[in-house]
Parts: sequence; structure tokens; C-alpha cells
Amino acid sequence: RLIHDRALLGSNQIQEAQGDLEQLVQQFPDMKDARLQLATLYLNEKQYDKATAQFDAVWKSNPPDTRGFVGLETVQLAQGKREEALSSFQDMVRQKPGDLNMRYQLAAFETTAAAQVASSDAARSKALFQDAANNYKEILKTTTNSADVWLRLGVLQRQLGQYDAALASFEQAGTADPHNAAAVLNQGLLLEALGKKKEAVAAYNKVLGIDPENALALNNVAFMDAESGTNLDQAMTFAERAKKQAPNSPDISDTLGFVYYQKNLNAEALQVFRQVVQENPQNATFHLHLAMALQKKGDRDAARDEAQKALKNASQPDQQNRIRSFLNQLG
Repeated sequence: RLIHDRALLGSNQIQEAQGDLEQLVQQFPDMKDARLQLATLYLNEKQYDKATAQFDAVWKSNPPDTRGFVGLETVQLAQGKREEALSSFQDMVRQKPGDLNMRYQLAAFETTAAAQVASSDAARSKALFQDAANNYKEILKTTTNSADVWLRLGVLQRQLGQYDAALASFEQAGTADPHNAAAVLNQGLLLEALGKKKEAVAAYNKVLGIDPENALALNNVAFMDAESGTNLDQAMTFAERAKKQAPNSPDISDTLGFVYYQKNLNAEALQVFRQVVQENPQNATFHLHLAMALQKKGDRDAARDEAQKALKNASQPDQQNRIRSFLNQLG
């Protein structure tokens, strides 16, 4: 029945799943997995008192199940009682310093809490991200070959601006699990963001050796090839393959349009750019690409209009400078 209820939840039949789980818990009060599933359902529905009751029953079972404790603190977090939840969680880890699973749960919890306050309290957010990173480092002292923990640590280090450390952590994740495409992909994304495009392409190609249809790696190689005006046939093949994997991604559509533009297939490029701009009117890059294709068509007035829209939506100084340079070329 639990499998059946999971299937109901997966198909968004919430009420039917809830009724069945409530019956199951009533008939078999010691079935902790059923209680946890029901508690999670209540939590998602913001029925916090009911979620708390189910998680509490799991935590107070014999022997105590720490999944219940984690659930209780998750309810606290969802209710905005962030610091109380963090304090309880940290106390638990101090009481059981050798419990790596609990420390892992705390690190994930701190990461979630940090993301919650990122826009309202940057200093607290940074401190929580660092606390989470420190907990992952503590785990790695005794579990050195966990690709998952190395990857999570690398993501946090990137968030904290510790780029060399992040690259090293992604490398360690890849060493721990050579088939872990996510580790190499994250490495490539960071290298590209740092302007190390040659190294980024090498990382993306390594991803494609593990996962040949990885849409993000295909897209990013295609875009960088198009940007440099090299390997345009490969760029088109990669962009089309990425589009098949993620047909609704505007970024991948934009890449395909940019490849068309670079290959002088301007009518096709215009068609793609017009669609992505219509669906994403706040995206400065999409407006600029449409402006470039309009200029190539010879429609300078329309190109200027799109470039002005791009400038209005651009938030980064380097992007603003690029758009202004394009406008100056138009005259």
C-alpha cells in the first residue's frame, strides 16, 4: 500500500493518498514509513500541527528514529522558526559528534536555511553556508571517497566565492566516482564562469563522454563554439541534440538561434529569437541576439529598438557595455 500511495502522490492524487495513509497509520501505528510519508504530505499541505504529530511519533518510537527529529526541525523551518530549528539540530550533532548521517542532515538543513535568508540577511546566509561547508569537511575526514559530499561541498564553496577550493572539490568528486557527470559538469560551469573557456570545453566534453545526451553540456559547448565562430557544424549538431533533450528550454532555443545566426541562416535565427523574446521579454541576451539578427537582415530601426530593450533589462555592467557597443555600431 505504501508503494501505491507513493504512486498516488506522484500523480498528484493528494486527497486519495492522504486518506489511505491515515487509514494505514490508524491500523498499523508502528509503521514508521507510513507515518513519515503522511507527515511529509501534511508538511507540503502546510498542515503543520498534523505534520508535527506524525514526526513526533516517529522520533519517540522505540528505538527513536532520527528521521522523526529531522522532520520536526523541518516543520520548524517551514514555519519561520529557523534559529530555533538550527539550534536544536546543532545541539543534536554536538551530542552525537560521530553520527555522520545526522551531521550530513544538518549540513543540508543549514544550506536550506541559508538560501531562505539570502535576500534578507546576506551575512547570516554566508555564515550558514560556511557552517554547512564545515560540516561536510568534517564528514570527509572519515568518509574521503564520497562523491556526493565532495560535490555538495564544491557547490557551497562556489556559492561562497571560494573558487579554487570548489574546483578542487569537484575534482575530488570526479575521482571518487569517475562516472559522476554532475561533478564534471559543475567543474565546467565554474570554469566557464571564470572565463577559462578552453578548460570548460574540455570539462563539458568529458561530461559528454559519461552522458552523451547531457543537454547542458551540449548547449554550452555549442554556444561557446558559436561565440568563437569555430566548429559551427558541431555546434549545430550539439544545439539540435540539446533541443531534443530540453525542448522547452529558452536558453537552449537561444543557443540554437545563435548557431543559425553564425552560420548565416538568418531567417531561421530570426524565427527562433522572435519566439524566445516573446516568451521571455525580460531577458536582455535574447533581445540582443534578436537585434543582431535584425541588423544582419538590414532592419536597423528594429535592431535599435530591440537593443534598447536589451539595455533596459541588462543588470550586469559587462552586458550593458556590450549592448552599448552594439548600439554605437548601429549609429
